[in-house]
Amino acid sequence: MGRDNKILVVDAADKEPVFEFGGVNFSWSPQKAEIAEISPAAEQSLRAVFTISKDPDKLCAGHALFTVAGQRIIAQYVLTVPATVKYGGMLASRRALRGGMQPLYKSGSWTRHEHGGVPYERPGAVLRPFATGNLNVLEVVRSNSNWNYERSSHLRFAPGEQPGEIRGTVEYLVTPAAVTPSLAAAALNGAPIALAFHSDQPNHIWASGEQPSLQLQVGNSGTSPLGDAQLRIIARNFAGEVVYSDSSPLALAPLEQRQLVLSLPTAAQQDIFFLEATAKIAGQEYFTRSNIAFLDDYEFSNDPDSLFGMAAAFYGMPDRDSVFRLMRRIGVAYIRNGDNRESSRYGITSFYHDHYTPDKWRDLDVAGREDMLRKKLDHIVKTGAAAWEFGNENNILTPEAAGEYVEYLRIIRRLIDESGAKVKLLSIGFSNGFGGVKSLRLVHAAGGWPLLDGIAYHLGRGNMTPDYAENGDWTCLSSLNALNALLDECGRKPIYLTEVYTCTKPNSWWHDSQRRAAENIALSYALAKANHVAIAFHYQLHDSVWFNVGGVSETDCEYFYGLLDRFGHPKPPLLAFQATARQLDGATFVRNMSFPGQPSVNGLLFRTRDGQDLALLWDRSEGYWQSKKSDDYAALEPWVSHWQKTAPLSMDAAGDVILINSIGQQRSIAANGGKVTLSLDGAPIWVRGTFSN
Repeated sequence: MGRDNKILVVDAADKEPVFEFGGVNFSWSPQKAEIAEISPAAEQSLRAVFTISKDPDKLCAGHALFTVAGQRIIAQYVLTVPATVKYGGMLASRRALRGGMQPLYKSGSWTRHEHGGVPYERPGAVLRPFATGNLNVLEVVRSNSNWNYERSSHLRFAPGEQPGEIRGTVEYLVTPAAVTPSLAAAALNGAPIALAFHSDQPNHIWASGEQPSLQLQVGNSGTSPLGDAQLRIIARNFAGEVVYSDSSPLALAPLEQRQLVLSLPTAAQQDIFFLEATAKIAGQEYFTRSNIAFLDDYEFSNDPDSLFGMAAAFYGMPDRDSVFRLMRRIGVAYIRNGDNRESSRYGITSFYHDHYTPDKWRDLDVAGREDMLRKKLDHIVKTGAAAWEFGNENNILTPEAAGEYVEYLRIIRRLIDESGAKVKLLSIGFSNGFGGVKSLRLVHAAGGWPLLDGIAYHLGRGNMTPDYAENGDWTCLSSLNALNALLDECGRKPIYLTEVYTCTKPNSWWHDSQRRAAENIALSYALAKANHVAIAFHYQLHDSVWFNVGGVSETDCEYFYGLLDRFGHPKPPLLAFQATARQLDGATFVRNMSFPGQPSVNGLLFRTRDGQDLALLWDRSEGYWQSKKSDDYAALEPWVSHWQKTAPLSMDAAGDVILINSIGQQRSIAANGGKVTLSLDGAPIWVRGTFSN
């Protein structure tokens, strides 16, 4: 109904308005469209004609059509504007008259890979719910989901058919209050059933030996009964063993939701369970996936030489306290950008990281530049950051660019020295994939070396293992070797790898699978420890991106750099990060290991805090390349090993040794005649004991 120049949604039960629509704020231009007249249009439609304020020449006009179609309200906006009007920032007025706006719900549709690879999510409906008592009003978001308020949200306009015409459409679902966003999203995604694993346990992580309390939420997203569904639930551990399986018929009344309690087993030691629930309905398959983990508690020492940092995290998944506790539980000792007043309570030291943007600063005079940098330093001192990483992946590829950068470094160094601030100045996080060593060489030539306390660097890596040491911009060890050669030439400074990667974009030949990501965590950090790296910051804790936290995009690798998935649930590399941090806690590097007659076997020898020998061993008889480029590349499931060949290795040992795999699972190998015999493949394995060869 229309009243007082507003379009109202009325609850039929009590005849009271629960939601209203208004005009459009242009935001990036001064005009504002306000409803001046409301009249009936076609059946189930109201037409709202706008009057445009702050438009003295009367160049703008427009209207909106609000149509009821079943449970949907379709709002179609049509405006006529001149070319001088900026319409990218339009905000459409709408608000709940009782209740309020709820958190955004971002759905995905689980999909089988056409070539038999790992299943993945495709983007599904994004909903902004408003709880209004008896009803839910759910806004279907197709514009910028971050730009929204209680009373308005971003509305994307596109050119219409007539000159100067622009059009934008928003849909709303109006449902009974019992219809959850997951049910509504399933219906919009074309699925008759909603499936989701759920637990009250933060991050779906338990300690080994604890009984997991997990539920499967099922719901009929339609208005007809579901009586012929067959539901199957299966869980596998890291070794590929089926640890839980259940199959049963499922009947659901229209819009019925049910929570099924799963009787999952516990794990005797660290492990990860891969879960899938599949419903077959009328010959079609609908499914969802999730992981749970068993992670042993470990009291990390306050090792001043800890290697383990985190480059970024999304602190609302699930909440700040849980995120900090999890980071410390897996061994994180540093975060790339944070506030020490908060992080130090968890035993984590914060750095400060900002961007170097000389194009924006060139109009500043000397005093303006100094004032800008002083304010940054004041913030660093206030938050207690231990280091200032000044810049991120800039290319400094000419002497002129290097000279400009060094002038900024001179100002910062003087401000730090004059203030007595206890903060280290680090370089731009240069990248080996974008001329990083060349950039550093030019910074050195421009006189920047005495100004820096350390070198920040990013080791990009493609489809090769981290220990590949041949030349190449997108290799890990060869790039680290090139960086160390430069430091030997120009003067040693501590290395801070402020982004280390194990991207798990599904079925991508250029990236890691989830299992390989776990293996490559161990290799990346052990190689860093053995090659003069002070701290390596993994990029990042969660999947998804800062401008779409919890969002879905199967085609963008930036969504898959996390140790946790987009829900904050564990991936295998999370366990590997903790297992590696545990092994290297307080350890020192001794030397590289080689074995006569076995050139494919590689090793790094460390000494633990308690004086034990600790080796990381692996075999490269299958080479360093993880995959070959192909249009039909299919990754293996995370419970399946990629390696086909094994190599026996006999080692001297004064007693039994402990083997620890990439996710921290342990087993003992008995010594026989002063030797132990191991079977190695391409997956690195830790060996603890007393041995000499």
